[in-house]
Amino acid sequence: MGGWWYARNLALYGDPTGLNLMLDIVGRYRYPPSWAEVIVQFQGVWRSFWGVFGWFNIELPAWIYAMLGGVVLAVVAGGLLRLLREARTAPSPASLSIGWLLLWVGIVLAALANWIRITPGAQGRLIFPALPALAVLAAWSWQGWPRRWRVWAGWGMVAGLATLSIAVPFTVIRPTYQPPPVLTALPDDAIPLNVTYGQAIHLLGYQVTQSRASQRGLTPGDELTVILFWRSEVPLTDDYSVFVHLVGSDGLIIAQDDSFPAGGAWATSQWPVGAVVVDGHQISVPATTYAPDEVALHVGLYRFETGERLPSFPPAAEDSVPILTTRIEPRPGVLPNATCVNFSNQLTLVGYELEKRVLPARDAIRMTLYWQVDRPLDRPYTSFDQVVGESDRIWGQRDTQPMPESGRWEPGQIVRDHKEFQVSQDTPPGLYELRIGVYDSKTHELLETVPSPGCITMDPVTLTRVRVLPRVR
Repeated sequence: MGGWWYARNLALYGDPTGLNLMLDIVGRYRYPPSWAEVIVQFQGVWRSFWGVFGWFNIELPAWIYAMLGGVVLAVVAGGLLRLLREARTAPSPASLSIGWLLLWVGIVLAALANWIRITPGAQGRLIFPALPALAVLAAWSWQGWPRRWRVWAGWGMVAGLATLSIAVPFTVIRPTYQPPPVLTALPDDAIPLNVTYGQAIHLLGYQVTQSRASQRGLTPGDELTVILFWRSEVPLTDDYSVFVHLVGSDGLIIAQDDSFPAGGAWATSQWPVGAVVVDGHQISVPATTYAPDEVALHVGLYRFETGERLPSFPPAAEDSVPILTTRIEPRPGVLPNATCVNFSNQLTLVGYELEKRVLPARDAIRMTLYWQVDRPLDRPYTSFDQVVGESDRIWGQRDTQPMPESGRWEPGQIVRDHKEFQVSQDTPPGLYELRIGVYDSKTHELLETVPSPGCITMDPVTLTRVRVLPRVR
């Protein structure tokens, strides 16, 4: 039935499966995940095999996955009991067929493991080609339990799974997309605003809560819940999207949530005139966010089809209205801006900090790198620091040997490496990448970043971005 599809792929792409084209689009891992990481990803495969809905954002309650795991263990145990029983007697004619079914399931799982090491996006549906074999194996294995209770227990499991299938759309999926109730007025504990978008959409106020209560502000890894309160004075015919951006002092977006109001449950064309619409957003502050930093929460409306933003009043730059300013502080008890970048299993960058990230041309960048020694170093290494702009043009650089010299570092030691270099006086105002690297001082051979548990790989290594202002004369 699918022969024409393979022939078409071969004619168009030179590949009967079309996988190479798909991988070119979705991307491949530069370095395959370790087998330990593959096992971790199989946890998501397990959950999505049984049920993950929406855009992979609606999961079943954890106890249901645990219950399903118990069912699978009971089936596997029944199969082992049957194998042990048949091992003491003559094997049944079905034994060879069971072996072939197990082989097919193993092939599917091995192919999935290999796929996980090639590209992101492992999902349980990739096991579906093995479902017929799994169904027969489950029925065969269940016969391993004593007859006196396997019949009623089996019918109980069937009834439970049927009940689960019927209940999930109403108890799990529907509540997620149920529009929140409209209000008649702004809640007393909301922070009032007076912002208008377009001609008639008013942002009346907001509430913000964070996952870790702190009087110091945000920290990397925090979760923010932002609730906006909207009101329209006239019927709306268009459906607008809302953006909530967390913006750093360099003007770059740190984290964001763009969606139709209330996650798509309250399209603006459906808003009741004069009612207060509740619109919730989740903002995840990346664990790698630079700290300390001054940040602002920006809100706006735009047309999804064109990206055109609705004008705001009072006017704001790019119609992105800041409603809240706060600070991101370093996480206590760890190195500043903790990271993990493994350089050829010789050195690992475990943290860094900058004196400032906004500076005028000709000024100096001052920073401290924190290195961990992975093994005894038998040669000296030099690190370089660069300010890089468009087309990889370098606007500032310095190559130095760390102090103390790397040859005297001990395995496991964490070393502070202080850096200072000047940005060119001709640097145009704008945003620039701050890059670092390490090379052999004698051969000038560059140390590449390599996979390591919990570490990231990237060449070149970009720490963060800096904003260069016009030169002070």
